[in-house]
Amino acid sequence: MDTISKIAIEVARQAVPDEIHQARLVAENFVKGGKRRKELLQPARAGELGGFGFGDASLLAWIFHAMTEAAPLLAGFLASKTIDNSALIVSEIRSALDARRPSHQHQEQPDQQQLQQNAFSSPPQSQFYTGPKQLQQCVVALGNALQKSGLPSEESEKVAYRAIGALWEEAPDALVFLRKITEKK
Repeated sequence: MDTISKIAIEVARQAVPDEIHQARLVAENFVKGGKRRKELLQPARAGELGGFGFGDASLLAWIFHAMTEAAPLLAGFLASKTIDNSALIVSEIRSALDARRPSHQHQEQPDQQQLQQNAFSSPPQSQFYTGPKQLQQCVVALGNALQKSGLPSEESEKVAYRAIGALWEEAPDALVFLRKITEKK
C-alpha cells in the first residue's frame, strides 16, 4: 500500500470510521487536485457534501482540505516528534477527546501499568510546554477549517484531534502525505 493510501485510511479509521471504505479513492482524487478536488468539496444532492455522489466521503475530503490549510503548522508539529514527547502528545489527545465525551462514555481509568509507563516516558520540561502548544495550534487551525465546511464547532474540534492523532502515529509518512496533498490545488 502506498503512503497516501496508508495515511488516508488511518485518518479515516480514527476520525471518520464510516468513510474508511472510500479513503483511498478520496485521497487519490484529492492529490490530483484541480477539478477532482473541487468536486470532492462541492455540495451534492440536497445540500450534502461530496461531489462524487457518495455523501459519506465528504467529511474526509474536508479533513484533507483542512490539512492543506494547516499544513505549515502540522508539518512543524509532526517534525518535532521525538521519543521523549510522543507519550505526552498521545496522552494530551486522549485527554482532550475524553473531556469532550459525555460523562457516561468516559473510558475506564488507566491501569497501574499504563500510569507507570507514562511516568517513565515523561518528556523534558522544555518539550512539555512546546508540544501541547503546537498541538493546540494545529487543533485550532484544523477545527476552524472544518467549521467552514459546516461542521459544528465541538465536532470540528473532536475530528481535528482524531485526525492529528492519526498523523502523529505515522509522523514520517504523514509528512509525505501533507506534501502530496498540498502540491496541487
